[in-house]
Parts: sequence; C-alpha cells; structure tokens
Amino acid sequence: MPAPELLLIKRMEDLQTALVGRCETGQFFVTETLPIAGESYSKLPKKDRLYVVRYLFKVNGEFFSAEHAKINCSGRDYLRLVEEKKSDFLASLGPYEFCDIAVKPFSITIDEIQFGLVYSEGTESISLEPGPTITFMEPWDGEYYT
Repeated sequence: MPAPELLLIKRMEDLQTALVGRCETGQFFVTETLPIAGESYSKLPKKDRLYVVRYLFKVNGEFFSAEHAKINCSGRDYLRLVEEKKSDFLASLGPYEFCDIAVKPFSITIDEIQFGLVYSEGTESISLEPGPTITFMEPWDGEYYT
C-alpha cells in the first residue's frame, strides 16, 4: 500500500507530537532527536549531539523549510538548553496554536543525516527520521508507534 498523500499527525500532549500546530505561514512540527545506531549515526561528527528541529509546512501540507540546532548532551544543563531552543523556535513563529496537522511525507539532509517523515515501502510505514523516533502506519489515523 502506498503512503498517504497527507499524513495526519495528532497532537498528543506530553508525547513526541506535543509541539505540532498551525501558524500564520501554515503548519509546524518541533521535535528533538538523538540519531541512534545505524548508517546515519556513524556520520555524526560527535555522537553526543541531540538535534532540535522545527519543520514548517505550507497550508496544503507541503514541506517548506527546516531549522535545527545541535545541543551537546554531555553538559549538565543540556535538558534546559533543549527546552529553551524549542521555546525559541515556537516564539519565532508569531501567533500559533497547537492542534493536529496534516503534512506530506518528505526527506531532507542535515549534517549528512536523513531527517523528515520518510516512507518505507518495506514496512509500509512513515517514520520520523533519524531514528526512527516515531512510526505511523495504517489506518493512517494520526496515531503512531514508538
């Protein structure tokens, strides 16, 4: 079965999709990820970096842009830095509301690592990469597996 044209992502407070919603320019998804073992992981210059990423999508769900920050996980205050960066990314959106979103699968490269909502024909699923952190599957109802 092919990937859905638009992937519904339900906002689930206190989970991986807590920071999804709409803003003046369209839709957004703010997330964090620590690339894990695999081909992408070996390309990291340092293996103790966590990425905070803000994805922006047009109203029609088409991927528009991404902004990212790398946080060194070996420092004592890295969790505070992660939350500050998420807050910065949200504040730069202008007015926004948290809600479910519907976006098209996409893939981008950051630091030679694949990021995005990537469809796998083998598993007939869409995973938030790198990771996968979360995976969406049929019935494509916006819920995901971790």
